[in-house]
Amino acid sequence: MEGLKSNDLLKSIMSGGPEMMMKLMPMATREIAEPMLEKVDLLKWGSELMREAINHGKTDIVELLIDRGVDVLSPPEVIASDDTYRKSSFALQAVAGGSVPTLNVITKNGGSLSDGGFITLSKKRKNLVISNAVGAAAYFGKTKMLEHVINKLGKNALDVEAMEEQDKKALKQLPFQKEMAKYTPLMLTIAKGDQNLDCLKLLL
Repeated sequence: MEGLKSNDLLKSIMSGGPEMMMKLMPMATREIAEPMLEKVDLLKWGSELMREAINHGKTDIVELLIDRGVDVLSPPEVIASDDTYRKSSFALQAVAGGSVPTLNVITKNGGSLSDGGFITLSKKRKNLVISNAVGAAAYFGKTKMLEHVINKLGKNALDVEAMEEQDKKALKQLPFQKEMAKYTPLMLTIAKGDQNLDCLKLLL
């Protein structure tokens, strides 16, 4: 009886569509994801599923989505369930996520580690903060990723200064004032907080 209930639950999960798949992403494996994708319109949902897989460091599912034709050069414009999401390359999203194997899959399939773009919203004004891969890894406290991208990009990438733009998607438009413009990766590490101490040491 317990086995029957488990099978019914599994069937229910498998037929749950893209929303269910995104909810399950933290614990999903390729074996779980593969049959679920049979019922998903990847032209509509592929980029959102890719973003979710990258965010959770699910390298095997990222590979599966690429195998099924999801374009690593086409990140979603918006994520309806995340009002802080702003478009940036999948490579930069992988850097922020912190999984080096996931980043390697993205770059192997056409993504570029030299991409710059949106990494976060500034704390007070909620402006778009734009930096490179080193800045993203430093800001999010991903020490292994930071070491990896420095080795790949070289020391010149350590001095790239962040840019800042007004967020045109903000619900409330404030007069534009820069907060984090010209922040180097070292300054971005400090701006995020004490949890980035290991990244700070590495940069120094």
